[in-house]
Amino acid sequence: MSDKTSELDRAYDKARKTDKEVNEVKKGSWLGEMTMKHREASGKEQRMKAYRDEARRKVSLANKRIRRLEEQGLQNAPAYQGLVKSGEPRFSVKGKDFNQLQAEVARLDRFINAGTSTVRGIVNHTKNLAEITKFKYNKVGELKQSLELFFELSSTIEQYLRSVHDMASAIGYQKIWESINVYIEKNKVDLSEGKANIEQLITDISNAIVEEESPEHITSNPAPDGSTVDAWFKLLD
Repeated sequence: MSDKTSELDRAYDKARKTDKEVNEVKKGSWLGEMTMKHREASGKEQRMKAYRDEARRKVSLANKRIRRLEEQGLQNAPAYQGLVKSGEPRFSVKGKDFNQLQAEVARLDRFINAGTSTVRGIVNHTKNLAEITKFKYNKVGELKQSLELFFELSSTIEQYLRSVHDMASAIGYQKIWESINVYIEKNKVDLSEGKANIEQLITDISNAIVEEESPEHITSNPAPDGSTVDAWFKLLD
């Protein structure tokens, strides 16, 4: 074998070895990439499963609270009414894709975090409302019914003042609540009995507010120069 032939063989073997190394590197990179993708997919599946499991736990908790509210006749609670208005008074994750699941979890969180989604929370909420409105009560058991009527009164009076006298915005709810409390105390009205004449209360309290808030009109006697003062003023307490 000539030296020239040996050089060609060596060059060929070197090139073949290089190609083999390159292929092995490529194969290793591909396997590494596939392994990484598999791990990522597996991790994503695990996270999705954990997310769905947590959503199921929240569904169970929220639906139990809903049943308790219904058993106690507390469907007027703000948290419950929010579900009724949304058209979906129950929670579920069955058959939902990821986007739908996220939306349901957001709805679950709003309900669960609402102070009035539990019976105890409603009691505390009602007591706070009584304190804010300065509503006097003897028993907590009577407070719910009394406050429902109280807020029905305040809402109707606010609408009446707005539509008839265009003055509700200037007065505000604090003034309306104060006027209701004054009227109830002065006339010994017991809202807990459920026998109050709502229409009469609305008329009397609205008229009292209008009378108190309405300015007085005066026209002065003519001054030496013949001018007069024609104005409205409000008497202060």
